Amino acid sequence: MRHVVTFLGLLTLAACTAPSSPDVSGLTAAQVKALADATDDPTSTIALTVTAPADGAVIPWRLPHLDVRWTDGFQATAFRVRASVGDTMVERVTAERRVLIGGADWAALRAAAGEGGALTVEVTAASVRRDGTLLRPPIVRRAAVRFSAPGESPTGAISFGQKMRPAGSSAGPLHADLRSVAVHRVRMETFDTELLMDRIPGIDAIRRAGDQETDPQPPIAVRTMAAADFSDRQRPSGVPAFKVDAARPTRNCLSCHTTSSDGRYLAVSSQEDEVVPAGFVATQGVLHVIRKKDGQVLHKLPGAVFPRFHPSVSGRFAYSATGASFTVKQRLSIYRADIVVQDAESAVQSKALPGADDPERCEIFPDWSPDGQTLVFARSARRQPCDGSRGHLELALVPYAGGAGGEARPLPGASNNGLSNAQPRFSPDGRWIIFHAADRGFFSRGTADLYIVPAAGGQARKLSVSTPAMETWHAFSPDGHWLAFLSNRDRVDQPRIYLTALDKDGRSSPAIPLPGASEPGVHIHTFDWGP
Repeated sequence: MRHVVTFLGLLTLAACTAPSSPDVSGLTAAQVKALADATDDPTSTIALTVTAPADGAVIPWRLPHLDVRWTDGFQATAFRVRASVGDTMVERVTAERRVLIGGADWAALRAAAGEGGALTVEVTAASVRRDGTLLRPPIVRRAAVRFSAPGESPTGAISFGQKMRPAGSSAGPLHADLRSVAVHRVRMETFDTELLMDRIPGIDAIRRAGDQETDPQPPIAVRTMAAADFSDRQRPSGVPAFKVDAARPTRNCLSCHTTSSDGRYLAVSSQEDEVVPAGFVATQGVLHVIRKKDGQVLHKLPGAVFPRFHPSVSGRFAYSATGASFTVKQRLSIYRADIVVQDAESAVQSKALPGADDPERCEIFPDWSPDGQTLVFARSARRQPCDGSRGHLELALVPYAGGAGGEARPLPGASNNGLSNAQPRFSPDGRWIIFHAADRGFFSRGTADLYIVPAAGGQARKLSVSTPAMETWHAFSPDGHWLAFLSNRDRVDQPRIYLTALDKDGRSSPAIPLPGASEPGVHIHTFDWGP
């Protein structure tokens, strides 16, 4: 058998093969030899799971490296990873629970497999004493995966907003420096990651406008404030519901963005102090609609959220209008929002779409059918807030009819199901709608899972990529063959982007981490997948 990198030679090669080789400095030569010489215990029932790439996963042919991750149910101290295609094999040894295989090693495996070819990933875990002896026989698990076939690889680009959470901060508090959310883009043809927003004309002007409107008090390093608690939970006296504690912002948050299908327009949300109440930092802010060729800001819409462009009419977009009144309580519990359709180049402000303008409902998350004739959206029960915390959201369909609208009807399979259903997305071929559902609410809920339902309604099915953690905020690839989504399966306070292939029946393959958007420390805010 030909080895691209020999197992026992790894210690001497680690320095010159980085970053594809992990740090193995914590393992002694005796530990490495014990693991290399050991054999599997086939009777063991101790858990060891290859989480990425899991058995049955599809790996994009252009992926820049193989990201292998696993979990074990015992105190393993040494791990061996083998990736093989026929007689070509790469081996790694580490004390960590993650290995990257890239560079020449990854190129050799890809060349041996070819597009659409098979790859085997094997992880061996063992507990090795300091003297090099084994505490118990090792456990081996294997995953059979394949590369994407010709014409099957994902295309377009995923742009995502990455929160810059201060070092040492805990999950939950709102940070003033969330205004400095940086929006990056992963070009799927090459998996190159670049800073996106600073490259678009007009973005810096939006940031400067927000900076000029900040309050005139001198800059301070840290400021902390308490906010009223409007939840039903009982808290000890003096304990705030949340707090804001961070360095004073230097740039406005630019996130919650989407690009038109022809690439000519960008809609992006920004926090600006002109609509932020005194003493309150995070709000839904202002939606800017930008003509990309010259950076001209065509519309500035306070309280507009979740924009989606029409699939074929250039510059036409739908959004949820929450109104221009902002208070802490209304930010936490918005009771009125309507779906509005607007043309980017029109100076006339559009009105809410009939059928999606119920004065007693909160109507959010619009999305267009591929033919542009129908809108799907989420709506609250009457007189209930749209965050779903005191009720459930249902999905509904409404005809567009050139702006005339019509009667909205609940989507069977995503309504009256005892769940809070949100963020519907039509598949590009119009056959399916994928949404996420939780016991309540729609963001950062531990119960959230991804579901798929026929576009006309029917039996909803939970996608197999769902885990006991959170799966939410998703987007189809332009060709509809892939789905990207957020999950906090690795760390509860740091959602990251994962990628799954969809077959013709809408079934998902095991998810893999998206390079550039799933690294340790990354905290993804929102994202979009466009051309």
